[in-house]
Amino acid sequence: MKIFCMKKDLNEAVSSTQRAVSNKSILAVLEGILITAKDNKIILRGNDMEMGIEYTVAGVIEEEGSVVLTSRYFSEIVRKFPDGNIEISCDDSYKVNIRCSNSNIDLIGLNPQGFPEIPSVNENNAITLKQEILRNMIRQVVFSVSIDEKMPVLTGCLLESADNCIYMVSIDGYRMSFRKEYILGIKEGVTVVIPGKALNEVARLLKEDDKEVSIHYGKNQILFDFGNCKLITKLLQGDYLNYKSIYPDSYETEIEVETKALLDAADRANLIITEDKRTPVKFEIDDKYAKVYSVTDIGRVEETVKISKEGKDISIAFNPKFIMDALKNIEDEKIKISFSGSIGPCVISPINSDEFSYVILPVRTN
Repeated sequence: MKIFCMKKDLNEAVSSTQRAVSNKSILAVLEGILITAKDNKIILRGNDMEMGIEYTVAGVIEEEGSVVLTSRYFSEIVRKFPDGNIEISCDDSYKVNIRCSNSNIDLIGLNPQGFPEIPSVNENNAITLKQEILRNMIRQVVFSVSIDEKMPVLTGCLLESADNCIYMVSIDGYRMSFRKEYILGIKEGVTVVIPGKALNEVARLLKEDDKEVSIHYGKNQILFDFGNCKLITKLLQGDYLNYKSIYPDSYETEIEVETKALLDAADRANLIITEDKRTPVKFEIDDKYAKVYSVTDIGRVEETVKISKEGKDISIAFNPKFIMDALKNIEDEKIKISFSGSIGPCVISPINSDEFSYVILPVRTN
């Protein structure tokens, strides 16, 4: 094998592909990146048996072939090369030579024969949407997937499509994140649960532009096609929770508040809270203000935030991380927060739409 690629193109391909490479595996090939030069295409692949990434990189093929290179060495070599054209050659015994400018590096490669194939997914089952839309949807829900492996299905996000809308939901037992996007003509009937880890990698690969991403799904796998890059991952199996039943039937108090003002107040109240104590941030809400405060062995932080309110005054406490995670991912300048009492869940939502919502359980205090 002998190929030529520009450093910039190859570096992007390696950086993307290595996200699917296993850090520690009993199979050495799973710790490597497969390079294949065939049919006028240079393709890099990583596969940790849970997720696979395939990246087609621009370049010139002088001699076809394939080899597996250990990811951590290959990625560092490419990253630290000077800008310019990189030549990669490999002989029949998988001894690899990598050249760029005045640099010349020899590596021992691996036989690609044992490298796992990336499974195919039914191309007829597909939905297409703008990359920026999907990126924002993932960002606004993936942070609240569960880390508890006792309920594996909750370690992923539910993706559904119905009524010209696509929905994404995550639940960790203490909070729920919901995101909805109206897309006229989108294929309906999709119901899959995608691992949170894979979605984080999808978000990193997505661009903030109008280019589209195609999502192909089967019974066991889902594939995200970005054009020159593809990511495939196993789907989580099992029945997802009925998220619609989590919303309270009624509310005792509703407020409207500036998102940044409340986030900043909660952030400052969190300054004196340590991980080991996990003291909640308390909210006391009256007709005009929300008093946000925390009291710990370190001291006391108190701040008032202007609000408008309907309903009863209320005193309630929350894990500050849960409140801040939601507020950090809201782009609206003002939001509505609905409370179903001091021990019931609250719902954070837009004032004039149903595009997103965050349901958060309070912390009981003495």
